[in-house]
Amino acid sequence: MSEEKSIPSEIKCKKSFFTVKEVSQKTGLHRNTISNMIKDERLTPTLIGKRNMIHISEINRIISGSTSDDEHIKLDLEIALKMSELEALLHKRMSIQKESFLDELKKIARDLKSE
Repeated sequence: MSEEKSIPSEIKCKKSFFTVKEVSQKTGLHRNTISNMIKDERLTPTLIGKRNMIHISEINRIISGSTSDDEHIKLDLEIALKMSELEALLHKRMSIQKESFLDELKKIARDLKSE
């Protein structure tokens, strides 16, 4: 079985600011989800140059779920992680079915050639 993902209780790192892509990698969420959280003002970015950078405290705030709004964000994180697990499981199942289907086609083709 696949290893179940979980939300980290807190991210500890030497860096203070992270890009959307880095936050995505650290939390296990898609970068579009992080971008939507910024648009919805659930995450507050800091504009550094032309980039939206997210402070480590913001990441830890949403992970820990310290306010009622953050509880919804934490729930969103859990749902997104479960959805990604489900997507991986479905992808695996479909690839197995595809392989068995292709094997059946090859068998039929061999049978037709032998006739």
